[in-house]
Amino acid sequence: MHLLKHFVFLAVSGAVAIAGVQSATLDTIIIGGGFSGLSAAKTLAAAGNSYLVIEARNRTGGRVENAQLPGGGYTEVGGEFFGPTQDHALNLAKELGVDLYETYNKGDNVWYLNGHRGRSNAGGLFGSVVPDIDPISLAQVVTVQYALDKMAKSINVAEPWKSAKAAEWDKMTFGAWLDERWLSKDGRAVMDAATTSIFSAEPFQLSLLYTVAYIASAGNAKNPGTFERLTSTGGGAQMYRVVGGTEILATKLADKLGHQNIALSSPVQTVEKKSDGEYSVVLRNGTAFTSKTVVVAMSPPVAGLINYDPPLPSQRTELCKLMVMGSIGKAIATYKEPFWRKAGFSGQAVSDSGTTRATFDQSL
Repeated sequence: MHLLKHFVFLAVSGAVAIAGVQSATLDTIIIGGGFSGLSAAKTLAAAGNSYLVIEARNRTGGRVENAQLPGGGYTEVGGEFFGPTQDHALNLAKELGVDLYETYNKGDNVWYLNGHRGRSNAGGLFGSVVPDIDPISLAQVVTVQYALDKMAKSINVAEPWKSAKAAEWDKMTFGAWLDERWLSKDGRAVMDAATTSIFSAEPFQLSLLYTVAYIASAGNAKNPGTFERLTSTGGGAQMYRVVGGTEILATKLADKLGHQNIALSSPVQTVEKKSDGEYSVVLRNGTAFTSKTVVVAMSPPVAGLINYDPPLPSQRTELCKLMVMGSIGKAIATYKEPFWRKAGFSGQAVSDSGTTRATFDQSL
């Protein structure tokens, strides 16, 4: 019997005055201190532009955050994995002197599928993707993934909406596309489980264009994006973790940018374009900053909470109102030792039902 030492559950959904900045006109104000906002600041700093990053929370990093465990050590309550084709993230880690280590990926993965429990080797066919299912269902899953990978090759990764079939694919949900494949019960369960693990959303909540574009973006200049790359651990998007936790990347980048250029605990109320063409960014506490340009580095639903004067184009406003972000809960259980390894398991499990849909070994 193995004693559960600690259990941490986290639900994930998504006023400062800077001396000398309020009275000056900056080149750019960046709203949002996640990796998008910090990366924009890094680019501006390299070009010699003046800027201010404004973040509503009391920390940088956005959807990456470390948490201290009650018994000592840390865990990541947000994003935690890197893949070998995620060049920008890998280069940033190298630039900041942050080390990576490989996610434990030895032994068998466990699948709970349509009421049955199975196991498959973590280093076998498709790695984390396909369980030990009947040959017909397996062939269907392989065929569907091949079709998705082929579609992804036609995507303009930088501007997916300009791809040849963008309009056609954006009219259909990924779930509807899967319906047309006439998968077996097990085959469909595999695709549904893989989709929720990747996107934190059900297939019917995703447009086909978004799904295919996301697959395409899993590659780099030398390797095309594939569905398998998104779902796999070894050689895939879950291959690496950050020594010290992913939030350390944001912390070190913020240190490099200089905290005098970052305003935390500063929710923005209004962005107003003035008659002289400059912008006034007003915080909820009334503090105002002026800049020549503004970068809104936030998800559409959160960006839509800001008042814009003049208003954003109607299509953009509707996007902010109607787009729904993926929603997932994350729980961390700690034990004295990773006992599953001695039993021949990787610690990775995926289920098509129940509260827990996916697990990983977070041990250092």
